[in-house]
Amino acid sequence: MKHFLSYCYSLIPFKKYIYSCCKRFISLPPSIFRHLHFKGEFSIGLDNASTLTLYHPGKDFSMESDHFWKGEGACEPYSIKAWTFWAKTATHILDIGANTGTYALLAAAYNPTAIIHAFEPNPSLVEIIKRNNTRNQFNIDVHTKAVADTKGKLYWQTNPSTYNDYTAHRSSSPTNTIVDGITLADFIREHKIPISSIMLVKIDVEGYETEVLLGGGTTLFELQPIFLIEVLNDKQAKRLQLLPYWEGYSFYTIEERKGFKQTDTLVMSPSNNCIAIPHKWYSLWLEFLKRN
Repeated sequence: MKHFLSYCYSLIPFKKYIYSCCKRFISLPPSIFRHLHFKGEFSIGLDNASTLTLYHPGKDFSMESDHFWKGEGACEPYSIKAWTFWAKTATHILDIGANTGTYALLAAAYNPTAIIHAFEPNPSLVEIIKRNNTRNQFNIDVHTKAVADTKGKLYWQTNPSTYNDYTAHRSSSPTNTIVDGITLADFIREHKIPISSIMLVKIDVEGYETEVLLGGGTTLFELQPIFLIEVLNDKQAKRLQLLPYWEGYSFYTIEERKGFKQTDTLVMSPSNNCIAIPHKWYSLWLEFLKRN
């Protein structure tokens, strides 16, 4: 029955135009509008008075649905506020685990002069990032690679129930896809990112955040990046806490409905995202907090 209803829904024409009219007059909750998906492009206005065009791939892409129905701040509003704030200042921006590229695209919209790299091992999602990149005339460098603790071959397995949910690992099976793994240390050296750069890094790799940071090591932390990191559980948080690179950093959890809360170290937050600020940028961060 579920497959039959999905098939019937797919036959409805002009969904984007119908929903565009509906959202002008009706305010729907996420529990409803996330089921009202479509395939196609749409545009949203941003807080800096620019416009961002995104491609909605359809079912299972809740972030695109949120942006279509509610605008820029609908999905992960405080994470996006912090991200776009730092994006305005950054010279180099890395979106690791970019998915469809929303964070990289927002960074480009707020700071067209920044050098932006998006890393995504799923080739289907990479095509969406590239499509959005071209449509908005941005210059994001898109890499079909998995960022890890060592370079070499990795394997990713898509969750069959959700198209854009997957995990990367080193063991192979007949259903896995091979992707290239790289380390941030190698990437920084190869691209000759200077020590004077202002680096903003988002890491959302479904529990492999520690491996990403280990692959960056002192080469990464010498740049004193600002981090937006997903922390899914206490076990992952403890692994992150044990990394020897956090001296001089301040930490905040993000609760998307309430805001930011300072913590002694990286911990799991109600909304999974955390931010780590190096000491040299802390006063600027405090000014941001006063306004938010």
